[in-house]
Amino acid sequence: MGIEPGTMGLALPLFLALWVVMLAVMMLPSLAPVALTWVQAINRSTAGRVRALRITEFVGVYLLASSGFGLLAYGALAVTGRLVDSHPGAGRWSGAGAFLLAGLQQFGPLKRVCLRHCRNPMFQLLRYARFRPWAKDLRVGAHHGLYCVGCCWGLVITLIPLGFERGRQGRAGDGDLP
Repeated sequence: MGIEPGTMGLALPLFLALWVVMLAVMMLPSLAPVALTWVQAINRSTAGRVRALRITEFVGVYLLASSGFGLLAYGALAVTGRLVDSHPGAGRWSGAGAFLLAGLQQFGPLKRVCLRHCRNPMFQLLRYARFRPWAKDLRVGAHHGLYCVGCCWGLVITLIPLGFERGRQGRAGDGDLP
C-alpha cells in the first residue's frame, strides 16, 4: 500500500477487496445473532443445499450492501486526496468537515432508527417473513446491511482525515510513521 493521502495508492479492485475483508472481520460478529435467528427461520421451511444457498445469499448481499458504501468511500477518498495534494491546507478543513458530519450523524434521528433495528432485529425479521419467497433472503440481507451502514458511516468517515495525516507525514521524508 502507498502512503499518499486519499486512496493510499490503491486501485479500486484492491481497495474493495480489502474493504470486504475489513467488513468480514468487523461486521460478521455483529451480524451473527441476526444470521442465526434467520437460519432458525429458514430451518423450518427448507433443508440441505437450499438452506445453505439462502444463508449465503443473506450474508453475501449484506456484505454487498456494505461494499456499496465502500465505493462511495473510495470516491470520496479519491476526490479529497487530489484536493489535499493540490492544496495541503484543505486536509485540515476536510477533516473538520468529516468530524462535524460524524457528530451530526451520531446524534441524529437516522442513527437512532438504525440502532433500534440493529439492537432489536426481531421485529424486522418478522416483517421480512411476510416478503414473497423469491429473493427474500437477498432483500433481508440488503435491508440489514443498509441499517448497519446507517449506524456506522459516521465512524468510517472519521478515518478519512487520519489517512490524510499519515500520508502527509509519510511524504515529509522522515521515514518514521506512527
